[in-house]
Amino acid sequence: MKDQILEITNEFNKIPKKYWTTLSLTGEDHDIRRSKPGPYLKAAAQVARLLGMKTVVEIGATRLALANQCLDYYENSLDPFLSPPCCADGHGGIIWTLEGFDVHSVDIDANCKTQALWSFENIRRPFPDNLHLNIPKDGIEFLQEFQGTIDVLFLDGWDTGTHLYREKHLECFEVAKPKLADTHLILIDDTDFDIEDTGKDAYLSPHLLSLGYILLFDGRQKLYINKL
Repeated sequence: MKDQILEITNEFNKIPKKYWTTLSLTGEDHDIRRSKPGPYLKAAAQVARLLGMKTVVEIGATRLALANQCLDYYENSLDPFLSPPCCADGHGGIIWTLEGFDVHSVDIDANCKTQALWSFENIRRPFPDNLHLNIPKDGIEFLQEFQGTIDVLFLDGWDTGTHLYREKHLECFEVAKPKLADTHLILIDDTDFDIEDTGKDAYLSPHLLSLGYILLFDGRQKLYINKL
């Protein structure tokens, strides 16, 4: 199993990546120059499936509805830099759902619920039983109340540069920790910055490494596993 996981992640780590020395990305930077989440989501899902994982909790939901062109990108292209513009934000919870995982998606913004509903209308599929929308809801409050076991904790909440965004992502992990499966993954978005203490993982990554977590890949997203 370990060799299979490392084969997936070592191969994935060969893709080109871009790291940023500024938080002030232009729209053009974001759309055509920044690394895209899709390839990272697909690699993380491959690892999770190999480990027999089922339950994903996503903090920070999809802001733009998925469309057929997004599915075509995800299934056939996954260019690390060029995607349909709406895919620049990843469609994380929708992708995990389409991959067959049981997904609990959480966001404080009520618009995210509308976008999730539109996503399945766009691709002409019924709204799936394995996607549970907890919107609007504070991510930390949701984790405090969650009664299940979490196999994959996907952290993509509080926007980079907003008040206490680094602290909040660390707090999410701490609150979720008692509910994490014996073997689990931590996936974090917006980690592609070469500025000290900048990405959403700025405080969380050092903490995870201090606990013995293993970094499987990095770039636009970072994926950690607690043990191999």
